Amino acid sequence: MTLNDTIAFRIRQSRNSLNITQQQLADEFNLRFDSSINRGMVSKWESGKEIPNTHHLIQLSQFFNLSLDYMVGNIEVRSYREIPFIEYPELSHNRFIYKVICFVPESRSADEHNYFYMQHNEIFNDIAQFDRLLFRKQDTATNNQLIAVFVNGEFMIRYYYAKNNIVSLRSDSEHTLCHVKDICIVGACVEIVKFLDTNSSL
Repeated sequence: MTLNDTIAFRIRQSRNSLNITQQQLADEFNLRFDSSINRGMVSKWESGKEIPNTHHLIQLSQFFNLSLDYMVGNIEVRSYREIPFIEYPELSHNRFIYKVICFVPESRSADEHNYFYMQHNEIFNDIAQFDRLLFRKQDTATNNQLIAVFVNGEFMIRYYYAKNNIVSLRSDSEHTLCHVKDICIVGACVEIVKFLDTNSSL
C-alpha cells in the first residue's frame, strides 16, 4: 500500500467511524481550525488522488485524535492515552520553564514508564514553542542528541556533545561547557510532535 493509499484509508475509516459525511467533516474541520477545506478536497484525500499537505495532515490527526504515525502507516495503534507521570515529578516544578505532558503513545505501552512527554517553552530553530517532545528515560546520551538534563542542579533541554569528559550543551541562544560529572541526564528525545492547533489545550 502506497503512502497515498494509507492516508486515504485512514481518513475514510476515521470519518466513517464518526458516522459523518464528507461535507460534515469539511464543515466541522473548518469550524475547529478556521480553515477552508471543502467536500471535494476530502473526496480526493479519501480516494488517494491527492494527499493532504503537512499542515492539514497534522490537523486531521488532531481532529480524529490519532497519532501522526498512525495516519501515515508507521504504526497500527490509533491514538494516545493518558498515564500517570510518576518518576520525575520535580520536572514540573514551577521554577522550570518546562511543563510535563503526561501522554505516551499506545505503541509504547509495554514499557510506558520509560517514556515521558514534555512541552518546551524555549525556541530552537527546529523546535517551535509548545511542540511536545517525547523522551525516553535514560542516563546516557550520544553526541548530537537532544536531552533532558540537570547541570549543577539546573534543569534544561539541550543538544549534547561530549569529548574527553567535557560536555557541550547548546540551544540556539546558549552554549554551556561543563565536566561530565556535573551533569545528570534524565532522558533523550526520540520524537517531536509539532503543535499547530492554537485552539487545542495542552
